Amino acid sequence: MYSPKYAIETDRKLIDQVISENAFATIVYQEDGVPQSFQLPLMLKNEKLIGHMAKANKAWKALNGRSTLVIFYGPHCYISPTWYGTDHNVPTWNYITVHVRGAVRIVEEEAFLKEAIIELSQKYDPTFPIEANIASHQGLLREIVGIEIQVEQVFSKFKLAQSKPEHERLNVVKQLEKSPNQNDRLVAKAMLKTMDLKS
Repeated sequence: MYSPKYAIETDRKLIDQVISENAFATIVYQEDGVPQSFQLPLMLKNEKLIGHMAKANKAWKALNGRSTLVIFYGPHCYISPTWYGTDHNVPTWNYITVHVRGAVRIVEEEAFLKEAIIELSQKYDPTFPIEANIASHQGLLREIVGIEIQVEQVFSKFKLAQSKPEHERLNVVKQLEKSPNQNDRLVAKAMLKTMDLKS
């Protein structure tokens, strides 16, 4: 992935936070020489991305034992050149994204599947009795497979106007903070954080 140097983020704590907060990832692979992709919620655990998918999705057969690219999309939004308060800017897009490459292992063991389901459910629906739910739908475990992706390479891009003077960036932040769109406000928060890190 192309990135100017100022937008490359190497702080794994920040990167892992993006993965955790934006777990619905795009998995990219090749099948018979044709690029393919699908979406799946994944959890990062011990340098592995863990999830499960429908066995009817034959992508797991193409992925097993091969390398894949996983893309996580953080907050992103349009930036108007009028927001900077100067005349030398153009329309652009601010965004955060994390790319992970790694080898895929498909797992069909029941213990792995149960753990993957329980941990995902507890993260997003902690009061739901997921273990009892699994017990009453035991047969459905045969309809899914687990996916484990070993994290081998991580590349992240935090394109948040770092090349602009601070007063221009603050002007953009003020505009985004007024937006009714939550994504815009998250970009504003991320922009302020990069300024704090550099101060």
